[in-house]
Amino acid sequence: MKIKDIPKSSADLYKSLLAECKPNWNIEITIEDYNLYKLGFVEEIPCSISLNVSREEIYELQEEILNMEVTIYSYEDLLYKNPIDMTNDEKKTYKELKELEKRYNKFEPLERLFSYYLAINEKEN
Repeated sequence: MKIKDIPKSSADLYKSLLAECKPNWNIEITIEDYNLYKLGFVEEIPCSISLNVSREEIYELQEEILNMEVTIYSYEDLLYKNPIDMTNDEKKTYKELKELEKRYNKFEPLERLFSYYLAINEKEN
């Protein structure tokens, strides 16, 4: 799988996120056209990301990230509840949800990247 035309800073972000959540995936960043950047036609160096993974693995990662979102928002009322009014179980659940929300916010850019990539490739095929 190759995702083209990504700014260098975004490619680096995606690579670090993937390395953290899927350390066994082989991820390579390739500089596409350094001259465009050097000549001032683009603000960042255009890159591509190459992943040696199947579509199923991509779908699994997307589903994992989306499940985080669903879990968080299925307990949305608890997230806005005053901690003083919470039971001990609710406080425990609240803490777990906050940790999950933090993880979701960190990895959510990957879900957007893959959704975009898969949508573009389905149109081309």
